[in-house]
Amino acid sequence: MKIQRKLILTYLGIAIIPMLISGTIMLGLLYHSLEQSTIRSMTNTLHYCTDKINEIFSGAEVLCDTIANNADIQKMLREHPAGGTPLFYRQRLTINNQLYSLRHVYEDTVSSVCLLLEDGRTFKGQEFNLYDIHYQDEGWYQEIRRENYSCVWYGLVPQSLMVHNLSGPYITMGYALINLRTGQSCGIILADIAENTIQDILQENLPEQACHIRLHKADGETVIEYLNTEGTDFFHPLSVSSPLENGWTLTLRCSVLSLMKNPLQIAVIVFLTVSFAITILAVFCSSRFSRSISRPLNQLLKIMDDVEHGNLEAQISIDTNLVEINQLLSSFNTMVEQVGQLFQKLEEEQTEIRKTQFAALQAQINPHFLYNTLDNIAWHIRSNDSQTALESLMAVSKLFRISLSKGHPYIRIQDELEHAKMYLELMSIRYEKQLFYEIRVDDPSLLEFYTPKLLLQPLIENSITHGISPRHPFRGSIQIHISFSGKDILLRVMDDGIGMDTCHLDAINQMLATNVLPETPAGQTGGFGIYNINHRLKSRYGDIYGLSIECTDHTTVSILIPRCNNKGECMPNDQTGCSGR
Repeated sequence: MKIQRKLILTYLGIAIIPMLISGTIMLGLLYHSLEQSTIRSMTNTLHYCTDKINEIFSGAEVLCDTIANNADIQKMLREHPAGGTPLFYRQRLTINNQLYSLRHVYEDTVSSVCLLLEDGRTFKGQEFNLYDIHYQDEGWYQEIRRENYSCVWYGLVPQSLMVHNLSGPYITMGYALINLRTGQSCGIILADIAENTIQDILQENLPEQACHIRLHKADGETVIEYLNTEGTDFFHPLSVSSPLENGWTLTLRCSVLSLMKNPLQIAVIVFLTVSFAITILAVFCSSRFSRSISRPLNQLLKIMDDVEHGNLEAQISIDTNLVEINQLLSSFNTMVEQVGQLFQKLEEEQTEIRKTQFAALQAQINPHFLYNTLDNIAWHIRSNDSQTALESLMAVSKLFRISLSKGHPYIRIQDELEHAKMYLELMSIRYEKQLFYEIRVDDPSLLEFYTPKLLLQPLIENSITHGISPRHPFRGSIQIHISFSGKDILLRVMDDGIGMDTCHLDAINQMLATNVLPETPAGQTGGFGIYNINHRLKSRYGDIYGLSIECTDHTTVSILIPRCNNKGECMPNDQTGCSGR
């Protein structure tokens, strides 16, 4: 986190945290007080609704009990006139009138009442007819008959269980009809209470704020519920419950934010106004102070980034009124100046070291080549072949003339190829013309570029010594191919010798890639020649240049060099990775 932001946040924390604590305590106390007052009001409302609903349910139970004990109805239970007789119709008319008269007393709450007897007789207390169904097989009928002297309540049904044209929904109550003389259940009494009767009580008495009231059974099944604000999100609701006499429960749940909206709004507006004023003042003061510290530090970070990317001449000059910051900036400027001087001195020392290493590497190559050449001429002299020895000496003379090149470490590619050709002629003479060679140049302009001398001869020598010489009888060919490779130049030496196994090839390529000569047993110098060439190129031009070896049908040694002038420097039109060191 930036120091300016951290200082601003610190100031804001010092200013705001105490304010938040005090405001939270104040709002908490206000909330608690309002919550207790709201709970008392909700409890009173719920008790009133409970009493009104109990009154309706009790009236339905009294009606059913009155019907069950009515003398005419008890007489009817003892008499069983045959269907279609005058006595049958007179009995139905009498009982229907009795039911109608009894229901009329409770017509504001009970919508319908009917008797359903086990022998199939039915009676109604309203003008609508009953369904013609075999009700004795219905589960609700059997359940009500089993509950002697107890009411069975059914939560909201879409329509009346037995009465035609009585659209619901309804709350239905069932009561077993007992023959008082025999004590046997002869049928049931059904009474329907319209949902809107209960709904009206709930709507009239709920608070105006967002509230949810629910009438439910003991098992949690909802009978009736009402929400006086559609889609209200109840955040931390207050809830009170009250049981009804029939075993159901009425639960009232109200939104705290809605009930306490007005007093909380006033308190929140006052709190936010004070908080905003304090916050603005804190931001202004902290911003001015933090800017006086962060501005010079940001400038210092920018200069440090420049120094990190190699600009050792960068200096910072900012005047502040803080002594510690000024001292820090001055010390940084002094440090950068000293680091620049050290880098310059180190670069000069590295340049001298590279020159010394190059001279030592070249000194290692020349004696090695001279030894092998003289050994070849000595072999011809011992063979009394003076003409061939003379030709060899002339070739050696030309070799050394090109090698010396007036002390220049870089020669034209044309001269390097001539040097390789002279060496191949010497080797061909030595091996009695059983060594064949071919030199191909894709573009004549390649011959005019310069290269470090003595690149090809050590590779040709390796091809003969390790690739062709192990053959019996001796016979082989070497090809030298020069071509462009993008912006660079590719020299390849290929032989058709015995090749090398994969492990040996991987080890040599690993050595060439890392530019590290592995330790070898005493007296062995395996890979030293190609290591020297590879090391010279990488030391001079960079790690992307150097040697690589492939071994398929032919063993191919590839040399990648940049396009160079007579000083070994990359040409101006060369855009490769050449470092030109």
